[in-house]
Amino acid sequence: MDFQSVLKTAKSTFFSETQKYQSACQKEVLIDNEECFRAIVEWKKCTGELLVERSDFAPYRYVSFNILSIEKDESVFCYYDSDESLEEIANKIKEGFCSASKTLQQ
Repeated sequence: MDFQSVLKTAKSTFFSETQKYQSACQKEVLIDNEECFRAIVEWKKCTGELLVERSDFAPYRYVSFNILSIEKDESVFCYYDSDESLEEIANKIKEGFCSASKTLQQ
């Protein structure tokens, strides 16, 4: 699995999930090029960052998706890829959006 496939899958999943949850969240794309995708997504009670890059030092291969609570000092969702399939990466991004959306019901 090459980086460009992961980048394409992660971006596509991110944009489809922000569209799906558009009434509950706002997104801001900070970097979008062939080497890196970095976006911030905010909900009423939490904020998240999706980062897709070739990592040299981080504890992930290409994808980092972290969502933190604004109200509490705790993680809502944390994901670092290693050698998962494209489908697993997409599913983890979807899981992160679902986890963040559940905070709105609490």
